[in-house]
Amino acid sequence: MTDRRRAVPLWRGLVLGAGALAMLTGCTQGPATPPPTPVESEEVQVAEPQLTLHPGTTELERIVSAVLARHLTHRGIPAVVADPSTQPWLNAGGEGAAVVDTLQMGALLDPDQVTGPVPTPTAAASPEASASPSPEASTGGEEPPSPEPTESATPDPVPDGEPAPDAGGVDALVRDQLPDETEFIAQSSGTLRLQAVTTRNLAALKELEELMDLNGQCTDLTLTPQSWGQIQLERLSVLAGCTPEALLETGDRDPASAVVAGEAGVALLYGVDPAISHHALVPLEDPRRILPEGRLSVVADPQGLPDGARNAISEVLQRLDGTQIADLQALIQGPDPLSAEEAAQYWLVQNGLETAPESWF
Repeated sequence: MTDRRRAVPLWRGLVLGAGALAMLTGCTQGPATPPPTPVESEEVQVAEPQLTLHPGTTELERIVSAVLARHLTHRGIPAVVADPSTQPWLNAGGEGAAVVDTLQMGALLDPDQVTGPVPTPTAAASPEASASPSPEASTGGEEPPSPEPTESATPDPVPDGEPAPDAGGVDALVRDQLPDETEFIAQSSGTLRLQAVTTRNLAALKELEELMDLNGQCTDLTLTPQSWGQIQLERLSVLAGCTPEALLETGDRDPASAVVAGEAGVALLYGVDPAISHHALVPLEDPRRILPEGRLSVVADPQGLPDGARNAISEVLQRLDGTQIADLQALIQGPDPLSAEEAAQYWLVQNGLETAPESWF
């Protein structure tokens, strides 16, 4: 009846007695996390951390840090997660390792390079000319009648331009910004590709399948960018012919929720964001790579890491392909999210990096 993924840490129920503990496990559909033995619990609490993980400010960086800390600790390398920071790579080195989203890192350090070159706009139809209605169209504003979206939306000529950097290109751009003696010691196998998404209804109304289909159709749209910057907006305007009517900053809110609520027509999300499938949103294909991509990376001084730490970190990052990045985020989102510790345990068990407790079955 409830989600089998929810691995409730039963050590919290020890103080309630055996009867209450049985009730707790009986109310969950799936596996429950067994209580660690007193010896294990004491050892984890009193052991001096050998490694501190410094996450960035995104939810993804924080949950990956929690997974790494648990995995390292179970490999005999006690690790803890520090408070998030906007530039976690500055804390890497010695007994510190940073978990970073390289695209966000590049957006902060060198936005022009990470965005990709923006060519001179093609001298052609101005936004005013594009918005001029045909004689049959009564208005060029919002909510045109259903027969007229394609008729009134005149695409602007756009230059070809160069593709935005891929994940490897972003790595090369930001690598020189790392502190001395540090490097990327492990990186996710999946990438963080920035994509424009919209609702099925709007995609059908405006006949949107690719990013270029937004050309000439953004004058009545509100777009919500990523909270960490607007590095992508100029390329959208010049290379995709999409200059939105307004921008909506959502702050701590999920940008997808603004699209679902009708506050924005298009949001820019990572393609691995589970909100896309959860809300049945439509990602627009980007074969020209107008929008850039990054990846999750761990920054550290390889000489300062405890023995075995690099291998343990790589075990996790290698498994983080696109599907697993989405699955991990899904565990801490939605109406009944797991805590970071619960999600970390469940994900590690599901990926064969931790033994499933007997009481899960």
